[in-house]
Amino acid sequence: MKKIKNTSLKRTLNLAVKEKNKGNDPKVLLPAAIITAVLIAAFCKFAVIDRLNAANDVYSEINYLNQQAEMLHKENEQYDNVKDNYEHYTYSFYNDDELALVDIDDLFTTIDREIMPKAQIKSFVFESNVLNTVIDNLTLKDVSLIVSDLYKSPIVDTVTVSTATTNNGQKLSQGQNVTATITVTLKSKYSGGDKQ
Repeated sequence: MKKIKNTSLKRTLNLAVKEKNKGNDPKVLLPAAIITAVLIAAFCKFAVIDRLNAANDVYSEINYLNQQAEMLHKENEQYDNVKDNYEHYTYSFYNDDELALVDIDDLFTTIDREIMPKAQIKSFVFESNVLNTVIDNLTLKDVSLIVSDLYKSPIVDTVTVSTATTNNGQKLSQGQNVTATITVTLKSKYSGGDKQ
């Protein structure tokens, strides 16, 4: 058998002494509860509510962009009608020969740069990317320089001088002024395929 230890039991209660239970002290619990509540509120605000608001803003922007895209798709459904109405403002109604013609501004720029400063132009005719011009008051050397300069132009394909004569039909001497007919064939800017 086991021996029972002899312990003394407290048989009286002293009501004059106040027992302290530090685990349930309101002076400790109240500040701890307030700090815990503030931490929980801060966590909810920054980690949950702000994230949800940011996600909501992104979803709102996505919905707005989707609405715009849908509206643009509806507007583009009428593209064929608009294309038909405004097709005459584009190159699509030109045939291949018309599309092959050099831009008239490029032609006049070439004439202004390469021929006008060096010779007097009596006449010129432009038809189907061929420029025929009659120039006057220049020497054969000047005609040769004009031909050389014309070949430097990006729109010129070939240049030929068909006639070079004196004004009165006399025998040509060195340094004498002549009248020359120059034919300039221009490069085609369009050579078939899809029209723009």
